This record gives sequence, C-alpha cells and structure tokens, in this order.
Amino acid sequence: MPVEIVIHVEGMVEKTLVFDQEPTVQMVIDELDVGHEAALECLNMTVVLSHEDHLYIQKKQEGLISLNKASKVELMEIKGIGEKRAEAIIAARPFSRLEDLLNVKGIGEKSYQNYRPYLCL
Repeated sequence: MPVEIVIHVEGMVEKTLVFDQEPTVQMVIDELDVGHEAALECLNMTVVLSHEDHLYIQKKQEGLISLNKASKVELMEIKGIGEKRAEAIIAARPFSRLEDLLNVKGIGEKSYQNYRPYLCL
C-alpha cells in the first residue's frame, strides 16, 4: 500500500501537498510557484518534513530578524519578546526551522504565531 505524506503549506501560499515519501523543504518548494517573492533564505532546504507537518513560507520583506544570528537587543525589537525570552531563544540555538521556536520554554503556539512574521532563520 503506498504511503501518503501530507504537508500543509501556509503563509504567502496556502496549499496542501501529498508526497509518496517524506519530502525535504526543497522538494516542497519545487512543487510551488513562489517565484522571487518568497523569503527562501528563511528556510532550511535540507530539513526533512513528516506527515502532517506545516511549512510556513514568508513573503520577502525588509527587516526580518534572524532567529539564529540576531542579538538579544534585536530579538527584543519584536513585540512580546523581552530580555529573558530573548536570552532563552539565544540559548536554544541553532534552529533548523522556525517551528523549533515552540521548543523554547515560555513560547507557545500563540506567541509563536505572533513572532513568526518577523523572523527568518
């Protein structure tokens, strides 16, 4: 029986894709028509996605803050990130996906959704 791996794409593209194997982020991007508008530099193309994973694709914009490189002060520019939370984010580096931010103590789904539009890897 063939395996179906469902990936939910969100952000500038809203689409559900089905693969016959666990795809990499690059494989998902190859299936989409995102052109030059997507902030692909915010994605780790080598990450392997699993069934029912969500992939958020941001539109290119100025001023995205790097989750892996930003200073504490830069992270604190995002509404809701104070000194302690910025320190916790820095301590949890490196991140391979934006969703890994959910593993940082004190950051739940609601906070993650608020921060996500301002962040890239």
